[in-house]
Amino acid sequence: MSNIEKYKSNICKNNINIRKALVLLNTNKLKCLIVIDSKKRLVGTLTDGDIRRSLLKGAKFNDGINKHVYRNSFSINKSKFTQNKNFDIPTDIALIPIIDSKKKVVNLIRNNKFINNKISDSQLSTQVIIMAGGLGTRLRPFSSIIPKPLIPIEGKPIIEHIMDKFIQNNFKKFIISININHKIVKAFFKTSKKKYELKYISEKKTLGTVGSLSLVKNISKDFFVINCDSILDFNYKSALEYHQINKNDLTVIVAKKKIEIPYGVFEFDKYDKIQIIEKPSKEILINTGMYVFSKKILTFLKKNKKIDMDELIKKVISKKLKVNLFPIENISWYDFGQLGSFFQNKKNLIKFKK
Repeated sequence: MSNIEKYKSNICKNNINIRKALVLLNTNKLKCLIVIDSKKRLVGTLTDGDIRRSLLKGAKFNDGINKHVYRNSFSINKSKFTQNKNFDIPTDIALIPIIDSKKKVVNLIRNNKFINNKISDSQLSTQVIIMAGGLGTRLRPFSSIIPKPLIPIEGKPIIEHIMDKFIQNNFKKFIISININHKIVKAFFKTSKKKYELKYISEKKTLGTVGSLSLVKNISKDFFVINCDSILDFNYKSALEYHQINKNDLTVIVAKKKIEIPYGVFEFDKYDKIQIIEKPSKEILINTGMYVFSKKILTFLKKNKKIDMDELIKKVISKKLKVNLFPIENISWYDFGQLGSFFQNKKNLIKFKK
């Protein structure tokens, strides 16, 4: 009996784009797509990791998946499968395509040896640290009246928008890093009726953008860190999976942004001849202010010592720890760190919700 219908959500055509493939993977329990052509012949497999690696190498979310499919994927010929079911199957494969002589996928079987790396309920105890201890100087005069974490967007404070996104992804254990405005922030959360676990880190002096993590106690093995001016809309579990499957020590969530220069630009070619490029554009990876940390990163922090995130990342890289990037679409990231972006992204967030 064929399992094609049972696993139909794992099958996709090779003519869809990367954005559509990510949507399918995010709703897919086995986190693997079996890619076929118009004649239902096996093209290969595609995982979230395959896509993220392609994006880091320059692929765009609107690109087709065909160039990024893993074409040497494991499969079993139908005639051999019926004769002998004892195969040496890799443990990192969730689904095995059964193909006929023309490579048409006629069946799919679940690999019993598959080591399931999906996020379990126990892993959802992962904690979230929100860095809300900044002075909000770029948001003055608003932040002179009310602490930056409590500045409202659509009637709800920034920090509550951030927490709601994590809660939607089933992460409900929060630690908030606060400083001189701690009484106001704590007073706000005393009135909250939402169900989550909440603790605080209190800075007695300015410790930079990440120094307060030196005060953390009893943290989970891996944990999220996010600035209190970034709202992101994507599958957070996929970032944690990516971090754990790739055995990263630090994963930075980055947004792919296209920068357009509204001028003609002069350059020298390899023969030192001048050429002009009219209004060029370039895709860059921007730090969104959201990270997945492994607990060992905390050993690089000295208690109550001021340090900024860029300095910590450089230190971690210099010590040969594994730092990786997790790319998302620019439209999935809303930056409220300064006045210009605050008003623009407020409009974008409202538009997105509609």
